[in-house]
Amino acid sequence: MKVKHVNVLNMVLISALMTLSACSSDTNEKGSPSPSEPSKEANSQSATPTNGKYNPPIEVSTVRFTDAGFKFKDGESLDKNIWNGIFEDELGIKVKNMWVVDKSQYNQKLNVTIASGSLPDFFEVDKVTMQRLVDEGALEDLTAVYEKYGSPFAKKTLTVDGGAAIKASTVNGKLMAIPHTASNGGVASTEMIWLRTDWLKKVNLSPPKTMDDVMKIAEAFSKMDPDGDGKNDTYGLAINKEMLQNFGSVRGFFNGYHAYPDYWVKDESGKIVFGSVQPEMKVALQKLQDLYKNGVLDKEFSVKDTNKILEDVNAEKIGLIYGHLWDPPGKTYDINYEKNKDAAYPLWQTYPIVSVDSAPAKVQANPTAETFIVVRKGVKNPEAVIKLLNTYLKKYIETDYSGSVNPFIAKDGIFPAKFAPVQLESPNLNLEAWYKVVDALKTGDGSKLDFPASVHFDRITKFRNGDYKMWYSDRTFGPEGAFKVIDQYDKQKTFVFDEFIYSPTPTMVDKLATLTKMEMEVFTKIIMNAAPISDFDKFVEQWKLSGGSKIEQEANEAYKKNKGN
Repeated sequence: MKVKHVNVLNMVLISALMTLSACSSDTNEKGSPSPSEPSKEANSQSATPTNGKYNPPIEVSTVRFTDAGFKFKDGESLDKNIWNGIFEDELGIKVKNMWVVDKSQYNQKLNVTIASGSLPDFFEVDKVTMQRLVDEGALEDLTAVYEKYGSPFAKKTLTVDGGAAIKASTVNGKLMAIPHTASNGGVASTEMIWLRTDWLKKVNLSPPKTMDDVMKIAEAFSKMDPDGDGKNDTYGLAINKEMLQNFGSVRGFFNGYHAYPDYWVKDESGKIVFGSVQPEMKVALQKLQDLYKNGVLDKEFSVKDTNKILEDVNAEKIGLIYGHLWDPPGKTYDINYEKNKDAAYPLWQTYPIVSVDSAPAKVQANPTAETFIVVRKGVKNPEAVIKLLNTYLKKYIETDYSGSVNPFIAKDGIFPAKFAPVQLESPNLNLEAWYKVVDALKTGDGSKLDFPASVHFDRITKFRNGDYKMWYSDRTFGPEGAFKVIDQYDKQKTFVFDEFIYSPTPTMVDKLATLTKMEMEVFTKIIMNAAPISDFDKFVEQWKLSGGSKIEQEANEAYKKNKGN
């Protein structure tokens, strides 16, 4: 199927390094202003210029969550930290936390708050909750205040993905939220090929250019003793029991056949269709079945989770994986490196997803925003949340701290950037950092690099000076690292977003979980040769009869309704 893709410029930050989440610390609800009415200070104020300070100051309320990553200096909390002082001194805004819970309890607590009708002035929600509040008329339309008060840098940050995040925040042509964009979404979330180059050399093959090459490499890795131990104990391609997610996914394998499982894509007529039931899936499943029958896949893959795949990697039983840019630091590939210090470096190398034919392969990308900052309907100063965001971006990201200390980055386990009540990341933050790192490595001078480029330059320098445990940084941020692949995807626009970015339709809520379970069961049986490939056609028919056709109808109605967003 020919798939049209969204023209975007998404780039990325490794989530383990730069995860930012709206969060908060414990506070006493007593004495808090009623969230259902503006505070006295707010009632006395009118909108001030974009960068102006409220005089007298105003107070705005929110709710937040924390997690195990929140640590504070003595005497500090989410009610008293570097951001509270900045917002009060520079903006005249005091942020009041109505309540704070652990992240695992946030949605439940928020639902109770919504049911009570006592909403805070602004807060973070997922897509479903946002749509519910929009339908109830509970949220402020932010179109005008965003246009008037959003700083140029904020607007640039929120549109570097080609407008995908803003589109997801727009309902019936109105901007109903500020997307909490993250640098581990978009093109950052795409899969690529991780390949043992020392194994490739042993089997006398070149890096893959086509899917036929991938098949040949996978077979050679399973049958030509690439680890040199004289045993037939290696697998040609990693695959976990979940198949389409986590470490050991084969989503990228499907993409090489222009198949897009669990994604909505446009067909030739302009309608959106569900990728899992398209003909291209059948072709890719047949290829995986062939690999299984030929002994290239682990016969026990259907019971192996991500941890088991990791064990196989560390035991040097796998040399070909469809993975993400963050896999080396997250999956400790350095164990492989430690065992092979005398081998020609590098062991693991990244390559772009390749295609089965002359049409370029396009890889699936996750949304750049999955949560959203919303403002309660009727709040006196809806522009306040935009001002908070402008200031956060200016202080944390826009300001060049090269040659000085950035007061907002992590130090001694304390990460002040996480304490801000309104925050987001540019999806291109780390790709731009990669450009800077590569240029600095040419001269060997990283003294003028800002964060996060300075961190990665330092790690790569340590690796090149003999610290093998830092090899993953070179594999990610080095000149030939994973970001080289990301850069190619970005420049060539060879990645696709899910076309359905709306709240689940009624039939999705009722039927999709059952349909997904059926999908995984049928696909697993086909791959393991426990069912003929013709069962895919039966699955498609059953999928449609069991609610799929209704879901497709509802999805296209929502898509058509919001197409102009």
